[in-house]
Amino acid sequence: MSEYPFPATILVVDLRSFSKLRNPEQIAARRQLYSLLADAFTAGGVDWKLCAHEDRGDGVLVVVPTETPRAVLLGPVLTEFAHRVEAAERLLSGWACEARVAVQAGEVHQDENGFVGSDVNHAFRLVDSDVLREALSATDRRCAVLVSDVLYQATVRHGYDQIDPDAFHCTVVHVKDVTATAWLSIPGDDATARDVAARQRGPQRSDAQNAVGGNVTITDSNVAGRDQHIGDKVAGDKVGRDLINQTFVEQVRRHPRAAILILLLLLVGVGWVGYALLSADDGGAAMPNPGATPNAGQPLRDPGILVGSWRSSDNTGTKVYSGNGGSCEGFYYHQGEVLDIGGQMTCRISSQPDVNGRYTLQVTQKPNQASYKITFDSPDQATIYGSDGVPIYRLSRF
Repeated sequence: MSEYPFPATILVVDLRSFSKLRNPEQIAARRQLYSLLADAFTAGGVDWKLCAHEDRGDGVLVVVPTETPRAVLLGPVLTEFAHRVEAAERLLSGWACEARVAVQAGEVHQDENGFVGSDVNHAFRLVDSDVLREALSATDRRCAVLVSDVLYQATVRHGYDQIDPDAFHCTVVHVKDVTATAWLSIPGDDATARDVAARQRGPQRSDAQNAVGGNVTITDSNVAGRDQHIGDKVAGDKVGRDLINQTFVEQVRRHPRAAILILLLLLVGVGWVGYALLSADDGGAAMPNPGATPNAGQPLRDPGILVGSWRSSDNTGTKVYSGNGGSCEGFYYHQGEVLDIGGQMTCRISSQPDVNGRYTLQVTQKPNQASYKITFDSPDQATIYGSDGVPIYRLSRF
């Protein structure tokens, strides 16, 4: 194995509900997938034999050499693959081929056991992401595609042959240790792709919230043999709520004085909580801070919402933030103007704001380095300040 990686385009395809099939049908499904891929590559103008691939059970890792233009892979090849998946015959059990596709560009190592590298890992994070799984579950189409932000910025957004940039929608992927921007497309169902991308781009709910309330969707469940939905409309949930209500009423009848005391304590607690919230909303009026900005009293916002692509109010082009400590574009300013001297630019944002409610954004493009301040007005709006505290520009997500 060479100590140096080589550039390549990485494509990962994964079959939905594959584990539900019996062994003979799994073999038939795999043969069908390989046939669809080979035919799509050939029809798209790429020699399938020139591409290296590794079997992953319910999917395939394909490493496409740099001799193949990425625009051809993302245009004609993926278009042909989506068409073929839609037309693929069902198995005897009724199972239909449904494919999640993730595409990443980067550097790849190869040893005697196969392909390895962080860009390969990233491709598998994309194909395993909630946004891609939800997309395929929410549509009646049979193929959903997620491309990395690197590929979108370098290829997709330029609209080469058979690539429609408007069919790809910005979203955020949260998988294991990865939080990154990606772009979702569902060939033939743009409306669903737009909706799913927007939902996944929004603030993520915590596990505690999922445990206490709200709807939970379990896909590809091996326990029940089909997707399950647990929510307020489930009959069992209604029975549980009725039982709790009956028990509560019975206890009130048995202990009226205790119930009144508990009610009074709850009212006092709610009053204190309301007072605290009102104090926070008016910038901390109970404890004034003359130097604080209007944002200082608002609840802290997760700086991870900066991940994505943004338009700047000073019309200096798209700004991209891929994650804390990761690559970014367009954030380094010199004498009031964007400066890019080439080479990797990285951005890191503080985990906590200062006393004025502003986070610190550090931008590095060696040997240049600068620090700015940033406030979040909403998940899709932010303001960048210079070291002198004067606003430089506003950001709007797109």
